[in-house]
Amino acid sequence: MNCATLGKRYHVLFALIFLSAALVGCGRMGDMTIAQVNLPTILEKSAKAKASTQDLEQTRIDSLSQLRKLASEVVAAENKLKGETSGVKTEGRDRLEYDLKAKREKLKSEDEAAKAQFQLKRKSTENSLNAQIRQAVEKIAKQEGIRLVISEQAVLYSESVPDITDKVIKALDADFGSEKPKAPASSAPPAGPVKR
Repeated sequence: MNCATLGKRYHVLFALIFLSAALVGCGRMGDMTIAQVNLPTILEKSAKAKASTQDLEQTRIDSLSQLRKLASEVVAAENKLKGETSGVKTEGRDRLEYDLKAKREKLKSEDEAAKAQFQLKRKSTENSLNAQIRQAVEKIAKQEGIRLVISEQAVLYSESVPDITDKVIKALDADFGSEKPKAPASSAPPAGPVKR
């Protein structure tokens, strides 16, 4: 069993446990309004998510460009050392070998630093985007009187559970310059569970 399959099973198990606990907490299903979202669709269609992905890709491209430049310096130093081995004095050869070793170490160090920096930026971007998605989900849920929002990927079966994915995408992208979410048609509170 691979990690992805194991992760999906834990995701489904967690969702089922959470849903069960929520249903027990509410007493009965009739008191709860449930909706679902499709997280992969949000990541695929949201302008904000696309921009974050493009920014990460540009960071990777910039790092690769710098690393390629350093790698070409290493190759040039290797070629110089190979080409001048016969007529170079020991001191000159030692200097070329020292320079080559220094360039290789710098390349290795820069490669490790670029990987670490990229991973840090990727994790930071993911955390930020996840927080923004959660805020957008919460905003839509509160506007529509929804008490539980579940990930479509964790649902094994659902009958008539509304999907709020498109609304979440609009809310997520609202401050990014995309289409603004539309205000509710009336000023009356959304239909939902009766508060006690």
